[in-house]
Amino acid sequence: MSEERILAFCYGTLKKGYSNNRLLATSTFVREAVTEPLYRLWDVGWFPGLTEDSENGKAIQGEIWSIDEQTLRRLDMLEGTPHLYRREFLKIQGMTEPVQGYIYNQSTSRLKECSPVWNGVKE
Repeated sequence: MSEERILAFCYGTLKKGYSNNRLLATSTFVREAVTEPLYRLWDVGWFPGLTEDSENGKAIQGEIWSIDEQTLRRLDMLEGTPHLYRREFLKIQGMTEPVQGYIYNQSTSRLKECSPVWNGVKE
């Protein structure tokens, strides 16, 4: 019996080539992906924060990964869920399956908006 897999949208340090991608070592890369234009991306320092914005949102670029429950728990710890980030189902272009991702759960009033593609410091 195989364990249930969860599809996760990664848009920051979990992407290939970035510092936290090692947490996805037991996961499977599915494909590059783009959200529906319902979100905005913020510079939180060493990592980005995604927020919902149905009126002025942009299509955010990232990656879809197939992960297991144990990896999901590790990612929740990394993301400070539910205080710093909360996990939600996101709308991804061309995806009919449910995809989860992390929404920044803090004020963005003092943050600078990023482009729809986060290109932080690679490893």
